Amino acid sequence: MRLKVSDVLPRLLPCYRSIDLRCAIGFYIDEWVNIHTVIRFTHLRTSQIKALYDNLAKALPVIDTRRFKIICKALPLSRWDFIKKQISSGCLDLNGLRFKVQSTDIDALPCLIARNPLHVMSEGWNVAEAASDYVTIPFERYEADLLKLGYPTTYTALNSWLHTKITSPMASAIVIAAPVYAKILSSERKTERTLRVVVRRSEFLGDLNLIVEVIRERDEQEKMKETLQLHNILLKSKKKDRPETLDLRLPASLQADQIKVSLLSNQPTPITLDWYEVTLSEKKTTLATRPLFALFNKLRDISYIQDCLHKEGVIRVDNFYNAVIWMLSLCGLSTIYLGDVVRESKGVIRHIEIIGSDQTTNSIILGMRARSEIQIAKCISVLEKIRDSVAEEVSIETQVIPLLFYKDIAPEASKKISATKGIFLLDVLELNKIAELLTNGNIKEARRKLGLH
Repeated sequence: MRLKVSDVLPRLLPCYRSIDLRCAIGFYIDEWVNIHTVIRFTHLRTSQIKALYDNLAKALPVIDTRRFKIICKALPLSRWDFIKKQISSGCLDLNGLRFKVQSTDIDALPCLIARNPLHVMSEGWNVAEAASDYVTIPFERYEADLLKLGYPTTYTALNSWLHTKITSPMASAIVIAAPVYAKILSSERKTERTLRVVVRRSEFLGDLNLIVEVIRERDEQEKMKETLQLHNILLKSKKKDRPETLDLRLPASLQADQIKVSLLSNQPTPITLDWYEVTLSEKKTTLATRPLFALFNKLRDISYIQDCLHKEGVIRVDNFYNAVIWMLSLCGLSTIYLGDVVRESKGVIRHIEIIGSDQTTNSIILGMRARSEIQIAKCISVLEKIRDSVAEEVSIETQVIPLLFYKDIAPEASKKISATKGIFLLDVLELNKIAELLTNGNIKEARRKLGLH
């Protein structure tokens, strides 16, 4: 079933107090027009949202020029119907300024509940996200205004103020983001016959259903699976927003590869709000099931990576980069070491030493090494420019992840700067953490440190 905003949002609205409305607008020909608008729903009060705006204004240059502005407005939830009506009519009035928007039927927009939303930054909950058509006026035409304010790119400016993930000049005119305040915190086997599930949900969300299913692979080659429902439990509304623990019986003769636990809103139609999978039978790691990981373990111990991080010398590829490439590969990335490749394109010096791809998350990585503390700031700036340039050449669904490697301990100031610019600075401390996670078999957390979710 393809969901629309009208299917999902009415169920979630009782959880919210306010609307966080942020708009990037530009002056075009003889009027102000919408470039990118993000409408967030939140349990915060309007006073708390305004405090967030004040903090942004203290940390970042305010964007309010004669050609380009970012307007932030905290509104009570009761104004939602009025906002929809204005957007449908093709205009918005905010802070005394009227600007043109694409006439859009918000309720009819396709909506997807995602753990890692495509357009906006998540606050730890799943997000019901919807987006309208692309804008007809690319925001890059206003880049000069933003550069004068001190922003390195238009992407940095917009993402910093709107808390978005824009990586391309083409962006949706309107984005709706509604956090789903219902989550399966954990699901694990307490005993051989008991499954313990911990759920947290908003007290205003209403009745939900907890579904427990077993999934068994019938034919590995044909990828055929069979599913059997074990439990369907009604979770009644409650007065306090506290975690709930449920201990559920499992059959003695259970034969399954996975248990899937889902949290559903069933009225008027079923919608899955969150899901969690528990692997029951871990298949033995062999060259057939996980060839790259198994072959590396056969030839080298993973702890050897940590030794190479500290060794000096060059062996075709120097030891540090050998260690880095091994870790990236063991995290599921296809990697290529380019060495010292320097070329100029569009006025940008490209000095990328590692490239890689991850099919699972549709991501590509760009890797560069800072060889001294002084070089870190320059490398961050170069990586940022290269990321933005590459993002223009790939599809809008592809995520470009810039990685900056540093063999020693990076200064905290450098880490903060890189984080604000969306650069993953991996110094020796972070690299050793990744190696330890791989040693313990925690590949998921190791991937997360590389920006792969």
